[in-house]
Amino acid sequence: MAPMSIVDYMLVHELMHLIPTNHSRVFWATGAAIIPDIKETRMA
Repeated sequence: MAPMSIVDYMLVHELMHLIPTNHSRVFWATGAAIIPDIKETRMA
């Protein structure tokens, strides 16, 4: 029932935890490489 952008964000977020296991700059840079507007999507 969630918008696909949120579903995509959640999937990418959880998969990104396979690389760095925290929410460091590397974590968010990895996410931004996959979803360019990840910060905006995160705040939705």
